[in-house]
Amino acid sequence: MKARMRLMFIVLLVVLVSVANVWAFQPVEAEAPGQEVNIPYVVSISESGWWTGISITNDSDASLEGMRLQFRTATGADGYKPNKIMPFEKYETVLDDIGPRAMLVGTLSGLYTGGVGLKQLPSDYGSVRLYHPGDDPFSVTVYIGGPSGFAYQVFRSHSTN
Repeated sequence: MKARMRLMFIVLLVVLVSVANVWAFQPVEAEAPGQEVNIPYVVSISESGWWTGISITNDSDASLEGMRLQFRTATGADGYKPNKIMPFEKYETVLDDIGPRAMLVGTLSGLYTGGVGLKQLPSDYGSVRLYHPGDDPFSVTVYIGGPSGFAYQVFRSHSTN
């Protein structure tokens, strides 16, 4: 009887340690080489009238698939936080495919939510990284607006290698 309880305890301990390791040490996916644009300043504070518009232009004859938008707040937060349903949540989303020589246009918050509205960026300023795993180049025009008007800046993608 004592040996059986000891064996059950060992089995339970092994299971608990295995589950803890799965949650604590999530594998980090290696990012494939691709094209990216880093936008050093964006703002999404609608309650005070500040917004960011983004226009992504596909500069190639192929469709851009798997474009990711990643947001990081001014304090460096990237959205990782414990969640009871999923281990982590991040300020990142996959955008719609962009056809050859086509554009994808929207506000920062609109592109992030994808029109579904289930995800929401914090009301903050920060930076954005746009990335896709292919070799096809793209350019981005960023518009930042507020109560007094707006300004814009153009960025060209570069290789992540």
